[in-house]
Amino acid sequence: MAAKWDAAINNADFDALLPLYTADGRLMPPGAQPVTGPLAIRDFFAGRGRSVGNHKVELVDVLPIGNYAYTTSHFTATLVVNEKAAPISGSTVRLLERQPDGQWKIKSHIFVRE
Repeated sequence: MAAKWDAAINNADFDALLPLYTADGRLMPPGAQPVTGPLAIRDFFAGRGRSVGNHKVELVDVLPIGNYAYTTSHFTATLVVNEKAAPISGSTVRLLERQPDGQWKIKSHIFVRE
């Protein structure tokens, strides 16, 4: 899942985020209001355009609990503001939910920059 998420952000293919989230999936970004649902999450990232690139999520830990799993990750990326690129990094916590077909989707996603 991390590779698909990275590819969506790095290729500015924000529609590729849609199948990664549950219908009631929630994103809680730093400094912004939470958004709910795959369309709103896609629109949040699409609104940032290509300001984030070279995104890479590295899984740190997984805690499975029945049909749910908590994951913690570390990410690195490049942030471009006013044509100036700067490295950024941070952490994510995601709650995944197993779907009836066995796929895992993101139900809750929070990230913070270091």
